[in-house]
Amino acid sequence: SRLRQGHHGHVPPGPGSRAEAAWCRGPVPCCPLRSRGCPGRASHAGRPWAHRAAMDIAVSIADHRSLSSSDAIWRSLYSSIQIGSTCHTGSGVLIHGARFRSGTVENPLILTVRNSQTETVMYVRNIPISTVLDRSGHLEQWVAVYPPGDPQNYQLFDAAAPAREGSPQLRLSVVVREEEDDGDEWGGEGA
Repeated sequence: SRLRQGHHGHVPPGPGSRAEAAWCRGPVPCCPLRSRGCPGRASHAGRPWAHRAAMDIAVSIADHRSLSSSDAIWRSLYSSIQIGSTCHTGSGVLIHGARFRSGTVENPLILTVRNSQTETVMYVRNIPISTVLDRSGHLEQWVAVYPPGDPQNYQLFDAAAPAREGSPQLRLSVVVREEEDDGDEWGGEGA
């Protein structure tokens, strides 16, 4: 069956996290998949993020700083932005207006900076889409990026905490626009 991506088997935000607190406010909406066998409220009580209307997501990397002290390396850097299986790659570090469509907050926004000479991943950062939704669907700020495997990348992303001065950073802009859910997950086209 054509269930919304990430519908069942979704891993909830950590207990006590800000993401969980934000999603657990208010009543749980009726499940639009109930007619397709989803048990609805009973199976997702307190976790309305399990069902989302389709989201249009626009992402830009508008600037960068402290990525490399070497001009030769800096000129060979390029970035990619990924959500789910969709990836946009720039010819340099800056990317403007990359567009994504998603029906789940399960897939994070993944920023990657690579060296085009060696294809080595220099920096990476995972940003939960729920963080952007917590900020009324708009995030625009300097974001620290980390070498691959750095545990700081896997800690809870805190949009209120500024990136440390002198650390590698990208100026990120993310806008999430949610479509109104009319009870039909396929945008009114039917099953």
